[in-house]
Amino acid sequence: MNAKLLVNQVEVKNRLHELFGVTKEDLIEVVNRGVSGRADCTPHHPASMGGMRCWGDATEALRDLFVPLGWKVDNTDNIPSVRHQEKQIKIAVTNSNFGTGREDGHPQPITEKGDGVKRALFQNHGQESLFPISGEKLSVVPPVGNSFWYLCIFCMADMIRAELLCPVIGEDGTFKSFNERISLISDKDENGGLRIRREIPESPDGDSGFEINVARKQA
Repeated sequence: MNAKLLVNQVEVKNRLHELFGVTKEDLIEVVNRGVSGRADCTPHHPASMGGMRCWGDATEALRDLFVPLGWKVDNTDNIPSVRHQEKQIKIAVTNSNFGTGREDGHPQPITEKGDGVKRALFQNHGQESLFPISGEKLSVVPPVGNSFWYLCIFCMADMIRAELLCPVIGEDGTFKSFNERISLISDKDENGGLRIRREIPESPDGDSGFEINVARKQA
C-alpha cells in the first residue's frame, strides 16, 4: 500500500490530534529548530555538519514537545526517538530528499537506514498487510498501534518542506512504501514550501506568513 500525502488542513489537524495530541504548528516549530541549527553552520564546518545539526536539534525539539505530554525518550537500536507506551507509537527525525511534502513525491532518507531501523520499522509491515494491495493511493488509514513514524525534513537552498510519515522499509534500507503521510509543509504552500528568510525585514503589511527566520553565523 502506498498512501498519498494528506494535505487538507482540517483533516491534517484532526489526524495529528488523534494520533499524537499535537498541532501542525507545534511540529513546524520542531522543524524550525532543526533548520535553525543547520543555519548555524558556516563554510568552515565539515560538510556533513548542517545535516547533523538539523537532525540533532530537531530531535531535541521533538523531545521537548512530546515528553511533557507523557511520551518517553527512547534510544532502542541507537535510534533517538520518542515513544508513547499506551499507543505503542514511536517518532524519530530524519533528513529527507526532494520528494518530501509533495503529493507526487516519494520521500527517502538522505542516508540509507541500517539494521536497527529495519528492526524498528518491521512493525509497520504488519500494518501494510491489513489493507488490500491495489494501485489506488489512500489518504488516511484507520489508526493502528505499534507503529514507527518519521518526521521528515527537506531543506535545500532557501526551501523547506516537511511531513510525518509511517514508512515500510525495503531490504536496501530505503522507504519502499507508506502506510500514511501527513503534510506539515508541502508543495501546496506558497512558493512550493516554506522559504527561509535570513535577516530580511518584515513585509510592509506586517504579514510574514509561514516564513522561518534564520540568522546565519559568519565564518
